[in-house]
Amino acid sequence: MSQEPVWIHPVVNDAQGRPLDVMELRGLTVDVIVGVYNRERVTPQPLRLDVALFLDARQAAVGGKLANTVHYGRLAGELRFLLDACRFELLESAAEAVCRYLLAPPTDAAPHAHLYAATVRVTKPEALTGWAIPSLQVHRTVEEMVYRTEAKAFGHVDVIHEGATYGVYRLRVAPGRGIPPRADGHTEGMELVLGAGM
Repeated sequence: MSQEPVWIHPVVNDAQGRPLDVMELRGLTVDVIVGVYNRERVTPQPLRLDVALFLDARQAAVGGKLANTVHYGRLAGELRFLLDACRFELLESAAEAVCRYLLAPPTDAAPHAHLYAATVRVTKPEALTGWAIPSLQVHRTVEEMVYRTEAKAFGHVDVIHEGATYGVYRLRVAPGRGIPPRADGHTEGMELVLGAGM
């Protein structure tokens, strides 16, 4: 069995100067389309994801409410979906999209604790056929993130991240409304429903 790489996190403090807590989700491995070469665009390969979330877990520890922390089981499913749906070309794109997704403000349909920062490591364990393992680690803070929201007839669209060949959008559908079918004829999409009531 291979040895787990050492993962050292920066110290991130809250507004009172207290060190934040770190929740990790390690070793999430998904077979996805990732890479720039022709063979990588047709044959899925493993992509390993490790994330560290910087939050204040005190309220969840005292109150015992899942909405005051991060539901790591739900998050793992969301990240698997994101990695599979986006078909990233570069590790850099995957890491940035994951960070932006993690640090997006919570919604009523998907509540979670406020995240102050995230560290993301993406690894392609089989890309170089065993003689080396390419990996990229990035760290982002919530202050760096700027999100655009567009009003639509059905509700709102939060633009989480856009790349040349993919986009990550969060649709907040108003009660009694529905999402219209795609009309442009040029886009392909996958949708993940979060929250109850849909």
